[in-house]
Amino acid sequence: MPINEASRKRLEAATFKAETFVTVMEQMCASRDALGAGDTSLTLDYQETGAEVKAGDMIPYITIGLRQAVVEDVHPVPQEKS
Repeated sequence: MPINEASRKRLEAATFKAETFVTVMEQMCASRDALGAGDTSLTLDYQETGAEVKAGDMIPYITIGLRQAVVEDVHPVPQEKS
């Protein structure tokens, strides 16, 4: 199954660099904080509305996300024995 030609061209023309990635992450974090959401993700889909597609075409997409850090308790509170 081939990658859809129009989608492939869109992806090849993308200018998604490290700086852009960091900016997107910061915007996602700000939105998450404002909305009170948990983990959050954004999917960049490379099929445009109206683009020519055929059955069996593969469409590239990129999903990026943010999640809460897992923080280990380095100073556990002693538990009373019963």
